[in-house]
Amino acid sequence: MKISNSRRAAWAQTALDAYLEAKGEDDNLRDDIIDLVTDLLHLARKHRKFIVLPSGVKGPSSILETAKMHFEAESERRD
Repeated sequence: MKISNSRRAAWAQTALDAYLEAKGEDDNLRDDIIDLVTDLLHLARKHRKFIVLPSGVKGPSSILETAKMHFEAESERRD
């Protein structure tokens, strides 16, 4: 099943809205996204979900690098 990037953005907005409601504060979209990503990295560390990439990248950067690769691949497709 092909998922549109608009749909992916809608899922992300739902997650961000729930995060901001739980957090009880709202700054601006850029800072809110950074805060959510940061807290997701804390969650990954808590559950030891960091990986080591073939390039040797490890820790939080491994998650960020993998997410960036996914984003770039998905961004090549048009909605």
